[in-house]
Amino acid sequence: MSERIAEAPSRERGDFPAVRPAPSTSRLRKWLMARLQWFSVLGLIIILEVIGRLGFSRVIPPFSDVVRNLVDLARTGKLDTITLSFQALGIGFGLALICGLGLAIATTTWKTLDYVVEPYINAFMSMPTSALIPVLMIIFGLGQTTRIVVVFIYAFFVIVVNTQAGLRQIDPNLAEMARAFGARGPRYLRMVTVPAALPLMLAGIRLGISRALKGMVNSETIISVTGIGALIIRYGRTFDVVGVYSILLLVIVLAVMATGLIQMVENRTLRWEQ
Repeated sequence: MSERIAEAPSRERGDFPAVRPAPSTSRLRKWLMARLQWFSVLGLIIILEVIGRLGFSRVIPPFSDVVRNLVDLARTGKLDTITLSFQALGIGFGLALICGLGLAIATTTWKTLDYVVEPYINAFMSMPTSALIPVLMIIFGLGQTTRIVVVFIYAFFVIVVNTQAGLRQIDPNLAEMARAFGARGPRYLRMVTVPAALPLMLAGIRLGISRALKGMVNSETIISVTGIGALIIRYGRTFDVVGVYSILLLVIVLAVMATGLIQMVENRTLRWEQ
């Protein structure tokens, strides 16, 4: 009578149940990952507060002093001059958004225009934009127009380049199928072009608002008349470290709020991709 050799249990055949993480562990991991950024920011604030309180560095004040000084500036009305900064930011970025999207669509539709415009786009993308501010001051003066133009230049080209990249990555098969079903002109743009280019388009808008804030601050620090940049120059000349950090904190909060708003729109709009 022949004896059969017993086969070893195999997980591939289902002899062992698959090991799965405990539900509580999985939920805890998701909870921690969702709040990891907040924990990182909180940790940085604690480190800055400790360094400032212990006096390790003269250029790093306690974070609580920076926040308290910013609240005092807002309560005493010294931040009222930033209204002009917000106006320049809104007008300049709005014009950059409209013109940037329009130029990107036009250059990807008409190749001749793309050949003409592309060298100028590459030149302005590689040029240090802050070097143009003195020239713009000579042309437009020291008023609000110069700040609007600087904000426009800072944001315009990054929006154009990212939107162009998104429009040029459209699947040729998808485009051919859409044309076969009669999609032409605005309908083709609405149904095929914009949805395909939307991820890079929104990324360009997010980068554009960040660069627009940089342009606003850079223009005002050079012009040094009113606004956020003027406050930075004023506190810097008097070696008021807490005052400088208070204005920088305000700029960072504005940048985080603006990019966070665009990120929220991006997540809602691109939910269909997930």
